[in-house]
Amino acid sequence: MIRRSRIAEAKFNLTQFRALCILGPRQSGKSTLCKSIFKGKQYVNFENLKVQHQVENEQEKFLHQYQHGVIFDALGRQMHTQNGLRV
Repeated sequence: MIRRSRIAEAKFNLTQFRALCILGPRQSGKSTLCKSIFKGKQYVNFENLKVQHQVENEQEKFLHQYQHGVIFDALGRQMHTQNGLRV
C-alpha cells in the first residue's frame, strides 16, 4: 500500500468534526484510504441500487442503523436523486 501522508490529519479532523469528506479522481484510492483509517466501520456504497432505494424511501431508518459511524462511498451519486441525503 502506498504510504498516505494525510492519515494523521484526517484522524485529527475527526476529533474536531463529525464527518470527513475525502474527494479525488476516480480510482485514486479514496475508498482504500477510508477503509484503512476507519477499520471496523461498516462500508456502504451508494452505487448499490438497494442502498439508493433505502435512502429514497426510508431515510431515517437507513441513517439510524449507522449511529456509531460508517463509510459512505460514492455519496455524490445520491445527491442527484429527488430527495438527496439529509444528515
